Amino acid sequence: MESGFLSIKRVLLVDDCAPVRASIKGMLQQIGFKLIFQAKDAIEAYALCQQHSFDFIL
Repeated sequence: MESGFLSIKRVLLVDDCAPVRASIKGMLQQIGFKLIFQAKDAIEAYALCQQHSFDFIL
């Protein structure tokens, strides 16, 4: 997959462990994602989903 394609996709990353979020975010950035949003729980994730549309939710 071309990284330009991934760079315009919005990703929501949800995990209650900050180091895990940081690690996964780094991996996503390495493969070309740039629009990465993070939430520590379902409440934050839901609020972000009310504000943005996402192509991927992890």
